[in-house]
Order: sequence, then C-alpha cells, then structure tokens
Amino acid sequence: MEKYTFEIAGLIITLLSIILVIHHRHDKISGLKIEFNMSAAPNRDGIGTHLAALITIFNPGKEAIFYGGLHAQSAANEVYYPMCNINGGTKLEPGQYIQGTIPAGHLINPIPRALWAVDGTGKKHYIKERSLEELVQQLKAEDHRLRKFGLS
Repeated sequence: MEKYTFEIAGLIITLLSIILVIHHRHDKISGLKIEFNMSAAPNRDGIGTHLAALITIFNPGKEAIFYGGLHAQSAANEVYYPMCNINGGTKLEPGQYIQGTIPAGHLINPIPRALWAVDGTGKKHYIKERSLEELVQQLKAEDHRLRKFGLS
C-alpha cells in the first residue's frame, strides 16, 4: 500500500494541474473586457466638446466576438440603453478593441446600478460595480466643477 501512495498523490496533483490550466484558459478565451475612463467628446456639430465616458471594449480571446450593445439597470430595476457611438453588431477579431463615448448625462441621471455589454450570442459581460461607481463619481464631480464655471 505504501508503494502506491506516492503514485496516487502524483496522479492527483497531475489531474488538479490539468483542471486548473483548463479553467484558466477558459477564462481568457471567452468574453469581452470593458474599461471606462472620463473624457470629453466632440459635439455633433463639431464645435466644442461635452463631458463623456470613454468606453474601450476589448476581445482578449482566440475567436471573433460580435459586440451587441450596452445595457444599464437603474436603481428602480428598469433596464435602459445608454446612448453610445459604438454600433451594435461590430465584429471584434482576437486582440482587437473598439472605443466610443457615452454622454455623461446617460450615466449621471439616472445613476446605473449595473452596466453590461452584450455579445452576439446574448451573453452579458458586466462592468465591475466598483469601477462603475468610481466613474460615476468622477463624472459627477467634473460636471459640478464645470457648472460652477457656468459651463454645462
């Protein structure tokens, strides 16, 4: 029995290692990665800018993914679609990213409780709650600062 103890332990360690590698690779293969930053976007008429959130959507996987659009959920559990200048149906090849903007007003009022992107298969890719809260606070502070100068 003692003779097989080391062999069984080695087999268990090998199996656990294989399972962890598969799990780790699966996390990297699927999904959209989404990041936000505060920014200024040009107005539609090309004159001046407005306060906005810069959104970057990245495909870290090994297969192409279609970006379907953004969805948000308010504190009253109502789902709405924040205005974004990234077209739904955009194909993201592996390693490719797209950037767009969301006007600050669509993130300040109403303040979203959750924000997610949907891919072509309907899978939701949530933005981390803490990142969303930090972005909304930055946008609110900048909006307040600009209003003090008489700009809006």
